[in-house]
Amino acid sequence: MNSFLSTTTSRQMACEIYAGSGNNRTNSTEESILFEIEADTCLEGAKPFGDITERSAFDKEEHEILFMLGSVFKIVDILSDEQEKLWTVKLKLSSEGVGNYKNAYLNYSKALELELQKPLLHKYNLGNIFTGLGHVLKQQGQFDRALSQYVNVLKLDLGEEGQHGILLGAAYLNIGGIHYDQGNYELALENMFECLGIQLRQLPENHPDVARTLNYIALAQQSAGECELALTNYRRALSIQLACNLKHPETAITYNSIGMVYVKGFKNCTEAMVNYEKALKIYENAAFPSNHPALIPLLTNIGQVHRLREDYELAMSYYNRALHSQLENASNHAHAAVIYSNIALIYDEGYQNYPETLINYSKAAEISRLSMPEDRPDFAKILLNMGNLYTRMLEYEMALTNYRNALSIELIHSLDRPDTAALCNRIGAIYGHGLKNYRKALIDFEKALTIHLFKCPITGPSSPRTK
Repeated sequence: MNSFLSTTTSRQMACEIYAGSGNNRTNSTEESILFEIEADTCLEGAKPFGDITERSAFDKEEHEILFMLGSVFKIVDILSDEQEKLWTVKLKLSSEGVGNYKNAYLNYSKALELELQKPLLHKYNLGNIFTGLGHVLKQQGQFDRALSQYVNVLKLDLGEEGQHGILLGAAYLNIGGIHYDQGNYELALENMFECLGIQLRQLPENHPDVARTLNYIALAQQSAGECELALTNYRRALSIQLACNLKHPETAITYNSIGMVYVKGFKNCTEAMVNYEKALKIYENAAFPSNHPALIPLLTNIGQVHRLREDYELAMSYYNRALHSQLENASNHAHAAVIYSNIALIYDEGYQNYPETLINYSKAAEISRLSMPEDRPDFAKILLNMGNLYTRMLEYEMALTNYRNALSIELIHSLDRPDTAALCNRIGAIYGHGLKNYRKALIDFEKALTIHLFKCPITGPSSPRTK
């Protein structure tokens, strides 16, 4: 699941209100589906879930059980009840968080083959299969192949009505997500806004799905440096969530995101902490355990605020709490790299302990290699920080290696970004001030100047000129 999953222990309520079974179904062209979930409270490795009846914004009669985002379920059986006019899908909570991608891909491929053999193509079924293939490929970091599967959904010419519209909007959002992961924020936003447009035409403007899409849009705008727009859309999402369920964990995620914008975009640690504390309060009221995965990014961000305030001891305590939880839940997850990078900054800025700084950056780099494609901008930032550290340690060859590797990633995403110019400038400084190779230094300084003045493309990292 890519979001929190709200369920109920009341089968009658699930059937009559949510599944629309029997005579409650108003549209004869749609099918009623009930998901029955078997969840073992002692299952190790599974995402957590809990009874939040006492804290739920819904009536206590609903007996709400909330499953953590990222939960994985196995399909046990699919049954049809002609009397109730209801399909029942039996699911079982699984601990296989990373999934068996090879088997998943093979099964989706077989499903696609069988679907294409039918005399009449069912566009909705095909769309779901293409989406499933895209998700499997994306989880393995095969972004271009995943993108082609999501684009296949668009080629089905689904239209915007009913379930077809939901699938079409999801396809645009998935395409936007791929472009975001590749650092192409302009294309990411273009597709995310397509999704939002479909949702606003087909759903009430205060629908939770609209809030979720606004959050994705705001995140892309924030990454693109458009912090004012990002803050506006985070607030739009928050207003919807507060009207629907102000105590829901997704509301806490939005508060956390708003705090991040205040830090990164406006350097306003005070407003950031106000929002972080609101998020933390929601989690505490929901009785989340101290090692709950949802708390990890929030604890990391609170640690960052204390680091920026130069309260290094308090910052380290939050980073260590976040790291402890992350290692318990998924030690090689990309966010573990983020935490190690932040701990490195504490040792660097706060204690000037270069050996410990290097150890933590090295851990961050290793986890990044395992958890994400090596051409990700996040990985380039780790390499840049390692290059800066080696420069201060006067290890110029190592600094140069890391700067060049970071530059090779930057060149994949854009030839004229300010970060690209800054890296060329740093490489030039290493050649000039460190290695006393003024000819090579001049080459890279000229590249940096060209980008700043004309935003002209450059061909790649430094190489010796031949006469």
